[in-house]
Amino acid sequence: MLGDKAALVRYRDMLVLVAKHMKRLIHQGKTIDEIIKLKPNADLDKT
Repeated sequence: MLGDKAALVRYRDMLVLVAKHMKRLIHQGKTIDEIIKLKPNADLDKT
């Protein structure tokens, strides 16, 4: 087994957060290059 249910829930929560970050920036009209430079998920890199 690759992980337990709790790990899967944490992973799903992380994906939901990433999607929220991306949607907000896209809604603001940011380009992909601008989004990359902003590093909107930097807070997740340490986890």
